Amino acid sequence: MRLVLTLLTALLLLFADFTSAEHHHEDYQLHTDCSVCILQHSQIDTSSYKPQIKLHLRISLLPVEEKPETLPLKTLLKTTKDRAPPA
Repeated sequence: MRLVLTLLTALLLLFADFTSAEHHHEDYQLHTDCSVCILQHSQIDTSSYKPQIKLHLRISLLPVEEKPETLPLKTLLKTTKDRAPPA
């Protein structure tokens, strides 16, 4: 079911992209009553548009715990018997 949904979504996006790419009117002008023309026209198309990007970097330093160079020694507890298991 997930594969079918993924395939249908991909086909829908492909269809929408193709229709907006191939859309035009006989006079090759922008029509404000056409929704596809409105979607195609954006401010990026004009030469006077210069976007202003403002980046605000927020850096927060977290304290880093110092890790010991060597692991602490633990006493080993023997959990096995001294004889072999029965054969």
